[in-house]
Amino acid sequence: MALIAVILKIFVNRIEITLQYAIKMLPDQEIIVESGDKPARLLFLQGKPIGETVSQYSPFVMNTQSEIQQAINDFRKTEFGGWPWPRFDSVHDRQKSRFAIYANERVETPE
Repeated sequence: MALIAVILKIFVNRIEITLQYAIKMLPDQEIIVESGDKPARLLFLQGKPIGETVSQYSPFVMNTQSEIQQAINDFRKTEFGGWPWPRFDSVHDRQKSRFAIYANERVETPE
């Protein structure tokens, strides 16, 4: 099975499919895809169904609505790990040279 996510508008076998809609296709199914008078972008995905329920809200995709709500709550609390600096517009001092800080706290600067 394949899924086509539509950006703009297309016609599949002369049936109009518009923005944010998707269609399922079978591998042995022949189709004709037309974009009409404007270019369209398509995203083709293929995979085997895993037999799980899917719940989606904005960027969050989980199995249940309660999991979605928990993910939203977690994001609001920590922004998935949080921003470690005191201000959202934090920038590094322009007077300092380039550097990299690694997970083991090693600091690397250009020679």
